[in-house]
Amino acid sequence: MPAFFQVAFAIAGLAAATGPVIIHLLNRRRFRVVEWAAMDFLREALQRNRKMLQLRDLILLALRTAVILLFGLALARPYWQHQAGMLGGRGAVHAVLILDNSQSMGFAKLDGTLLDEAKRKAEEFITQLPTGSRISIIPLCGSDAAFSLEPYRSPEDAREALAKLKVVDRSGTAGQAADLAVEACQLAPDLPAKRVVFLGDQQTANWPSGGLADQLKKLPEMQVVHIGADTVENAWVADFRLQDGIADIETPTAFYATVRYDGPAPKSNVQVSLEVDGSSVASRNIDLEPGQSREIQFPYRFDVPVEPGRASFITASVKLHEDTLPGDRLVSDNQRFAVVPVVAALPVVFIDQLGEKEDPARGDYGESFHLRRLLAPVISRGDTQRQLVQIRHTTIANLNRQMLEDARLVVISGVASPGTAVSMLREYVQQGGQLVITAGAQFDPQAWNDNAWLDGAGILPAPLQTELFGKTPEESAGQLAPFQLAVNSLVHDYFRLEDVSEEELSDLYQTPLFFKSAVVDTAPAVLEAFSKAETTRLTEEREFFAESTKKQAAWARQEAQGTLDATSQQQKKADDQRRAELQPKWLLWTNLQSDATTSTKPISQLVEAAMPQVLGHFTDPNKIPFLVERRIGSGQVLFYASSTFSEWNDLTKTNAALVFDRILRFMLQDTLPRRNLEAVEQVTLPVESGDRRVTYTLTRPGQPAETLNVDALGGETYGVTIRNITKSGHYLVSAVQSVDPAAAQSAEPDKLWSVPLAVNGPERESELRSIDAAELRKRLGNANYRWIERDEQISLEGAQISLQNLWKWLIWLVLVGLLVELAMLAWPNLKQPNLQQGVKP
Repeated sequence: MPAFFQVAFAIAGLAAATGPVIIHLLNRRRFRVVEWAAMDFLREALQRNRKMLQLRDLILLALRTAVILLFGLALARPYWQHQAGMLGGRGAVHAVLILDNSQSMGFAKLDGTLLDEAKRKAEEFITQLPTGSRISIIPLCGSDAAFSLEPYRSPEDAREALAKLKVVDRSGTAGQAADLAVEACQLAPDLPAKRVVFLGDQQTANWPSGGLADQLKKLPEMQVVHIGADTVENAWVADFRLQDGIADIETPTAFYATVRYDGPAPKSNVQVSLEVDGSSVASRNIDLEPGQSREIQFPYRFDVPVEPGRASFITASVKLHEDTLPGDRLVSDNQRFAVVPVVAALPVVFIDQLGEKEDPARGDYGESFHLRRLLAPVISRGDTQRQLVQIRHTTIANLNRQMLEDARLVVISGVASPGTAVSMLREYVQQGGQLVITAGAQFDPQAWNDNAWLDGAGILPAPLQTELFGKTPEESAGQLAPFQLAVNSLVHDYFRLEDVSEEELSDLYQTPLFFKSAVVDTAPAVLEAFSKAETTRLTEEREFFAESTKKQAAWARQEAQGTLDATSQQQKKADDQRRAELQPKWLLWTNLQSDATTSTKPISQLVEAAMPQVLGHFTDPNKIPFLVERRIGSGQVLFYASSTFSEWNDLTKTNAALVFDRILRFMLQDTLPRRNLEAVEQVTLPVESGDRRVTYTLTRPGQPAETLNVDALGGETYGVTIRNITKSGHYLVSAVQSVDPAAAQSAEPDKLWSVPLAVNGPERESELRSIDAAELRKRLGNANYRWIERDEQISLEGAQISLQNLWKWLIWLVLVGLLVELAMLAWPNLKQPNLQQGVKP
């Protein structure tokens, strides 16, 4: 039967092929007949040519339709698939073996792991293949060593590749297996007989309900081999985190571990221990019920040296002890790792209507007072450098770049208007700074909208309506109309407090009453206008940088040659200034960020990431947004529509105000480099571009140190890339001063710095339940696959693919058709000069 690798192109070609027919029909006009005596002399000649012209038009119509149709078919890459019987030794095949080597395949049995069983099954199949067959050995989740989709030409090479496969702490889906198989099948076009085999434990989560059947249509029959565990019994650490994601050395904190268990019988006295910086610091024994998820708290207080304004990163892990878990045979998920930031005196700028003029003795408090007390409570009279933050309290009029250049967070509360500080604050956020804007006190929505929205080019996450909603008790003259938070809208992690149940959270957030609020306009038309404006802005910026890069290179050559004239110098100065405006680089701590450059991301993806997000709204019938955030560059802006101190609400008189401590801590954490990762293909850490005499090394779990190369990431950005991250654990990246070869051999390199990283496997790999044949049939229907149980033999019967290169012939036919069309159109013009040459004067 015919099939296509890209069905969409075939459909598009068929639709486009109707174009010439429609145009032809639209151009057939009916003319009104007008009797004209002089035309009688030409009628006889026209009648002779009419049939020829009509025939030519029909041929051109058919030719144009065929060319478009053939081009669409060529893009669809058609092939012929038909069923082949048992091949025995009669014909070679291309066998594509995809082996699931995800974390769950490390489940241990008496005769090895599930991956070992899959290897044995694959080797049995290789032994049966006819002579001359080629074999692709593909690890579904990648490998710590290089591998290729190219087929091996001998069974010995295939067995050697098979033996090298190892379990990695990653996950893989059936959709990924299908995509890999499609790509591999195209690498041996001279062998039309394809045998695709997918061996794995076939976890239910890896077989989604929709879309996979369409992927399987691109393949010959896929044999799905079930290599599953005899019994489903597993306990694992599902999550491990530090309270609020950040800690200081002044206040106690806590670690939280979530332990899950799935099995036939309860487990008792399971030991769970906590390690911090390589030392065991706490241990607890717990009981587990089947299907249970338990959260365990480990209170802890850090006492480590921390440089003010910076973070110390401390390794931590939580572990289930195997000797207290009889019957647990997937041990790789019994431990989870983390790297936690411990900070002191991170600079935070608070801006309100009073600033330095605040006088508590006279009862004059700025609007940001309660937020400052949350982040820096008066616990002791000791050194303030030990507290989480260093507070800088000022007014918008006194704000300057020097205050901001090392600040991690800026909070603006109850300020009437941002005035001229908008451009400076936007540059701050672009570089990774965090900005919180709250209403209340003297807040003027009209002034903020005029100065800080600017069609999305300002610092507001979304435009504001010019009028405030509601009235304070003093303004209402006894006619109060309070409103509350819509609890069902508070689904963001900001609102999920530790050790608080859902019922308690609901009661907590329903307690505060609100009387007055700014109104954020997030209507669909507003968001659509912002999306268009942001797309235009990003497109223009990307075009500018592309052109600027070329100009800068030319100016650099002229400068080196001493031919840079005054006009070019002025142009270069203007270009440098524009680049500095679009990509400011005055924030002192941005070099610590590990975010990848966005210069190569699609603009549509950048626009989507920059769209305003409503994180919660009020219960008013209009559902006025309560909290709205938007990303600007590498940072984010958060707008809170009411007050944190004044009579706009009674929030600060309730425990619900603690949510702002959590929000501000999360935002502080976002300014720190990301140190907790999943096992992925690669991670890049930025390094200083000017440091050329530094050697960077990586120490993997249980492995010796290896040297990392410094790569150019684009422009003046450099970094070291960690590749093939396949195992969970703590990694260590170190920078050491290179030793001069001329120096004494005994000289030891000086360690400049070291950065720990924590890597964990995906939690879903611990859910061992497999899909069965009946459930898979429900999900895939009549898709092109065959289910093979573990005690069944993999079949040599299957589909044969031929005519894979037909698309090349179709392209040739398209070219021939175009040439024929040009010849037919040019023929009358070629004949005309010959006729004119035959006319005598």
